[in-house]
Amino acid sequence: MTGKTISLLSMLIMGLALSVLFLIYSHVPYPAEASGARPQAGAEIVQEKHKAPRIHHILLEVSSLEKSIAFYHGQFGFEVTSERGGFATMKGDNVDIYLWEKRWDWEKKRDDKVQKGLGMYPHFLVDDVEATVKRLRDAGYEIVQEPRGYWAFTEAFVADPDHYTWALIKLSK
Repeated sequence: MTGKTISLLSMLIMGLALSVLFLIYSHVPYPAEASGARPQAGAEIVQEKHKAPRIHHILLEVSSLEKSIAFYHGQFGFEVTSERGGFATMKGDNVDIYLWEKRWDWEKKRDDKVQKGLGMYPHFLVDDVEATVKRLRDAGYEIVQEPRGYWAFTEAFVADPDHYTWALIKLSK
């Protein structure tokens, strides 16, 4: 082999090695990119050491345990696991709901007529949004938004007895 052939062969091998390294490392996500997040300009880059926490329960201030239990247990099947002193716990398949007839002592005073839960809309995954809306309407609950179809799901909104708004969602296949 001539010197020119050896040089070309060396360059080809180096090029292949660099291509392989690029393929390997271009598929390894940056820690923040693994979740789809992108670091903001100027943000310190920190190795993620733990995953996002699971939600254990949602606590709702309610005006009546009886009415709220009728909604969450009677309409959605949450199991009442305890009830005493204006407080009830209810078990769901993947998240629990706690109901409390009192207020936290650290909360700011507010008019009782102010709607609770604005800006946070938990979503119940249901088998049939339209049938669930009909059942809730027939039971006397307020349907905040009729079912609407979107590209990935069908969604409607319902208010519980204290006007917390919940979404009902069925994912598209």
